Amino acid sequence: MEYASDKPGVEQLCWTFARGADRLVLRREETPNGVNLTVAGEGVPRVYAFDDIAKLVRFQSDMEAFLLRTGWHFVEFAPERRSGIDRRDFPRIASDRRRWWTDGIRLFLHRRPAAGRAAARPASVVPDVER
Repeated sequence: MEYASDKPGVEQLCWTFARGADRLVLRREETPNGVNLTVAGEGVPRVYAFDDIAKLVRFQSDMEAFLLRTGWHFVEFAPERRSGIDRRDFPRIASDRRRWWTDGIRLFLHRRPAAGRAAARPASVVPDVER
C-alpha cells in the first residue's frame, strides 16, 4: 500500500500534549512501507511502524486516551488547517448563541397543550416554563 502524496512538501500531522512543563508530540509520517507514529518527548523519540493507517489510528486513539487519563492534556494540532474567519468572533444579535433553525423546535417543545387536549409528552420530559 502506498501513501505517496500528490502534493510535494505535505506537512506532517502533529498532536502536542502537555503535563506540567513536559511536552509530548505525536507525529504521523508516511514511509514506503506504511506509516509511522513517532512519539517525541524527553529522551530518544520512539517510532511505532504500521503497515495500515487504520491500525495506526486505533493505536494512536488508545495512546491519547491513556495520556488524558494520566494527567496529560491536549495542547495543539499542527498544521493549522482552518481557513476563513473564526466564527466565534462573528457578532451575534443580542448575544444569542442559539441558531435560527433551532428556535422553532425550542418554542414547540415549551408550548402547553391546548385546553381539552392531552399533552404529546409526559410533563416530566417537557419542562413547564410558564409557572
